[in-house]
Amino acid sequence: MNLNTGPELPPLASLDPADGPSFWHVIDRAVTYQSGEAVLGPPAREVFAPLPYELLLPVVIESVQAQAEPQPDALLDNAVLNACRALRFATDRRWYAKLEAGLRTLPAAGRFGPLIEQAMTTVLQPRQASRNVPADLVQAFLADILARLRDLADGRPRPEPG
Repeated sequence: MNLNTGPELPPLASLDPADGPSFWHVIDRAVTYQSGEAVLGPPAREVFAPLPYELLLPVVIESVQAQAEPQPDALLDNAVLNACRALRFATDRRWYAKLEAGLRTLPAAGRFGPLIEQAMTTVLQPRQASRNVPADLVQAFLADILARLRDLADGRPRPEPG
């Protein structure tokens, strides 16, 4: 399943992984399972089995890698908060909403703190506000998060970003 429900995002509800990057289906399924909420029908935990961390982490890495590849009209604030959410999942082994993930990443964000704060502000504004997020800093942040995620996958945890 792939769901877009964020403000200013085009609504999307898809059950077909061919409709876009398949990692969103896996991530949205894992988030739904954790929440226990039903989108439609029975509770999520009656429909889905839990996905092991070891299977989810490579998918999370793939999602950050995809967002690190420059794309025209990319929502850079969304990419920053998705990376925060990915890091929080990898370290805390639980999913947070994007803003909550940003807040939880901030204390140890170092030089990326202002970027995360800006993303947390602009993501709530009309989508053209995303254009004000500095692309070069987003790329550096995503590269840092990717390195951390890969280290975690290889059993080499590193300190938080910054």
